[in-house]
Amino acid sequence: MSKIVEHQKFKEFQDKYGAIPASDKNDHLTKSRMLQGIYRNQKLENEYCNYVFGDNGFVNFMRNKQLQADAKNELVAIKQRERLTDEKRLFENLLSSQPLAFNIFLPLKWHNFEVGNIVFKELFPFLNIKQLVDIKLEFVPGDGIGKDDRKITTDNSCFDVYVEYQNDKNEFGGVGIEVKYTESFSQSDYWKETGHKKDRYIDAIQEYSAQFSMEYAKEYLQPTYNQLFRNQLLAEEVKDKFNKDCILAVVYSEEDVKCIETVTKYLNLIKLENSCVPVSISQIVQSAIKASENFPEMKSLYENIYNRYCNYDLLNKKILSDKTAEITKTFIEDISILDIPSSRIWKEVYDFSQTFDIDKYSKSNNISEKTTYLKIYFSNRRLIDSESITELRAVLSNYIKEQNLSRNSNPNYEQLSFTSGIISKINNIIYNKLWEDK
Repeated sequence: MSKIVEHQKFKEFQDKYGAIPASDKNDHLTKSRMLQGIYRNQKLENEYCNYVFGDNGFVNFMRNKQLQADAKNELVAIKQRERLTDEKRLFENLLSSQPLAFNIFLPLKWHNFEVGNIVFKELFPFLNIKQLVDIKLEFVPGDGIGKDDRKITTDNSCFDVYVEYQNDKNEFGGVGIEVKYTESFSQSDYWKETGHKKDRYIDAIQEYSAQFSMEYAKEYLQPTYNQLFRNQLLAEEVKDKFNKDCILAVVYSEEDVKCIETVTKYLNLIKLENSCVPVSISQIVQSAIKASENFPEMKSLYENIYNRYCNYDLLNKKILSDKTAEITKTFIEDISILDIPSSRIWKEVYDFSQTFDIDKYSKSNNISEKTTYLKIYFSNRRLIDSESITELRAVLSNYIKEQNLSRNSNPNYEQLSFTSGIISKINNIIYNKLWEDK
């Protein structure tokens, strides 16, 4: 067993939930690890807070009998296809993106895809989806039994999740999904390879020139973008070999700025519009919560999924409640940490927006221009470009006013995404300032 070296911060948290590695230099990784520690809700001696162990091997899946049964069946199919690469990480590491994929996507098959249909229609309106047909993990069309029974073999990779649908013209299509939580993209450098290991990709870039450009061949094959390129190549091969539409979706944590920036830059290297779509974990889960109103057990499951993977909003409050003595600042820019609402609950967001005097602020600031700028920036990059809580509160209040939203409104997908992004950014600023002197 390797020696546990604890982080110098978050002493009370580590005493209660387990160790955080001193090697954590990334706030997103640390915060995500802490969320997993809260989910585990117990301290295991000589183990970091994001590990679980159990005889049945299914502790990493959400505590739901139907989901765990579905996960067991899906694992059997994945093993038959010889697509399971790291069973230990799947079962034991709460930070792994693979169990996250099981937890988020398998329930979307329930109730004849009723919730899944709503979610995917909302996330991908341009696909004109009529009905989801199937959801498989660690799969690409053409996979059979074992490695020797595959139709797509350029590099023998597959999608983390593959969702098949039927559109309003009764044509079949697919959404191949790459899921990222805290992991970085592949660091392999295929540009430095020789022979077939490199030539197979150069040939593919030329064959699928409607999507890829030879002038970007080096970028495609080097570490920054090669995993995105190879996933995109899978989508192009599905279109070619099975005569059906297929796009790539990249599912990411909205806290993972580096991932978002990488995907945004990658989009400039490909040609076809809407062929690679970034979607946050929070967007999917919040959409599922909203769509499962008629299925209480399913709604409760997705609320728990949200808390486990997305609820960074409440992390500051959790840290604060554990020990205020470790925090030197409980108020940031004249606002209490405990006043920040959950980004998921609209009435809380609305009430929070009304605590700000927008008229007083607007006298010396052009808040309409700033709101427009942040909306465009968020639309293009899925990031909120501001480091001022006061400014963000002003934009939130102004945006709600511009959109004619009330406390009893039912905001649409884009409205919820933008307001949630603002709340999450406020929490990020608070998180950084809480610990800046530690």
